[in-house]
Amino acid sequence: MSAFPNPHIRTNAFLIRRELFSRIADRFEMRTQKDGWMFECGPDGLSQQVLREGLQLRVVDRKGQGYEPPQWELSKTHCTPGAIPLIGDDTYRTYLAADLATKRDMTATVWGPAAAEARVRARQRRQEEKRQRCASMDLSLEGSLFRMGKRLLRAITTKKQYQTIKRLYRGGADREHSQA
Repeated sequence: MSAFPNPHIRTNAFLIRRELFSRIADRFEMRTQKDGWMFECGPDGLSQQVLREGLQLRVVDRKGQGYEPPQWELSKTHCTPGAIPLIGDDTYRTYLAADLATKRDMTATVWGPAAAEARVRARQRRQEEKRQRCASMDLSLEGSLFRMGKRLLRAITTKKQYQTIKRLYRGGADREHSQA
């Protein structure tokens, strides 16, 4: 088999012109499972031969969206969280039944450890963005509450009382800053 990454079309479900498939498949003797693997993902296998013909490999999801090899993982058709393949096979059933750690291992085996790291970085980025949005909302809410409190004080006090409260508040803030 070819070195990782080795994008290849699995032979359990694919579309190809009969003439092209026959021309490629006739070069292989498939007597063992390893022969099947070499046909599927070997250096002269089906996918590599299709590419040599100047054609493209695509994965299609349930909505009919086609994906080229760099985006295959995004298709969510094989060993990814939330995967919804067109055709369920033994690998997919194993993935569904697996615990979280096994699913992570299967995903890393299929898509590479970099894919898992990218997902972790994306999740961390989303969490940081959420934290920043919440902090921004907290500041905004704090400012709104301060302004509302100020308006309420103005409404329930005389101008003289309001000025006294304002002076006391500022004096207290000045004392806190001078002590720090």
